[in-house]
Amino acid sequence: MKKLLIISVISIISSCTKNIDLTGDWKASTLVIDNTEEKENPFSSITYFKADNYVIYFNKIYRYELEEDSIAFYNSENPTELKYKMGIDIIDNDNIILYYARKVVDSTNSTIYIPYHSKWKRLK
Repeated sequence: MKKLLIISVISIISSCTKNIDLTGDWKASTLVIDNTEEKENPFSSITYFKADNYVIYFNKIYRYELEEDSIAFYNSENPTELKYKMGIDIIDNDNIILYYARKVVDSTNSTIYIPYHSKWKRLK
């Protein structure tokens, strides 16, 4: 009985994980700054995810790795150099949200981190 319960729990958890093929062209539809300010169509550039785990993000080429709840962008010429790591929420096959923080130094030389998230739609 205990084995059956463990197998059931594992199958439920594995069926709840969201997998997505990011391959294709994506456009940011909304940018939310500090959970208060919202901007529609914030960026003019399109992000291109390729099938070979490369991405063109703001006109630069990176290698990306998708983890459980995050996405990491590595320098395409130096594959161990991490450039960006963001949280990712997969809404469905055509919508994702990227979460990140901007590091800002204020006038008193204090460092603050401002939370951002951007909503992306797959272009068809």
